[in-house]
Amino acid sequence: MSSTAAEDKRTVMTQEMKARDLQTRINVLLNIEKDVRGCVEQLQTIEKEVLSLQGLQKELSDLRDHLDDKKIERNELKLRQERVEKQLSNAQEKLERAQRHAEEKKQASHRTIDRLQQEYDQMAIERRDNDKQVEELRAEANEVEKKTVEQVKRGEAELNELFAEYWKLRHETDVYMETLANKLNMRVTSN
Repeated sequence: MSSTAAEDKRTVMTQEMKARDLQTRINVLLNIEKDVRGCVEQLQTIEKEVLSLQGLQKELSDLRDHLDDKKIERNELKLRQERVEKQLSNAQEKLERAQRHAEEKKQASHRTIDRLQQEYDQMAIERRDNDKQVEELRAEANEVEKKTVEQVKRGEAELNELFAEYWKLRHETDVYMETLANKLNMRVTSN
């Protein structure tokens, strides 16, 4: 009878040791689950930041498109200005010719001079307006280009920080999982 009691006692002790071992493993697995949840939350945060950065990159692309449009518009205005300047130069030449012949054909030349003077004045107004538009567009294009450069630098810096953080976290997670697997004598396959 005492051997049965001793045997029962040994059985109880063995079961208690197994229970403690299982409880320890459960606690370890709960800690692993908590760590993995934390990693998942951080990866989700990084994912949100990447999406935000992609939005910023789209805005940057839109700004670049807008800048390209403004450059095209500026080039068109420049060509227009060159045409107006050429017309103005031609008008000045005509005006000078008309003045040279003023004595010979006073009446006809006088009407021609008046007409050419009006054209000259109109072209001068157009040129002044074009100069003003070109200056405004140049200032706007410079501002957009400055903002674009700043946005690119900021976006690249943020992206580099996010990628560095992501790869650091991923490496630490892999090392942690491998260490844990070794401690628990488990085999872990990485994707």
